[in-house]
Amino acid sequence: MTFTDDGTRVPYDWMPLSMANGVEWACLRRGHKDRFECLYRTGLANQFFWWLGALSTVLHKPGWVITQQQESAA
Repeated sequence: MTFTDDGTRVPYDWMPLSMANGVEWACLRRGHKDRFECLYRTGLANQFFWWLGALSTVLHKPGWVITQQQESAA
């Protein structure tokens, strides 16, 4: 079981942590300039998986990511 840096549980065991963080960051920062600004400065594999996760949110927003609007509505 994987948890992102913000503590969100990722239901997929196959997804690397850096990819899950990229997905979450891109979903939370939708509409902001820094949506695709990679947070991983070292490690080529980490950067690749972060970008892969962030770019995948263009096509599909996963249900496990809780946005700020959903938090304020609860």
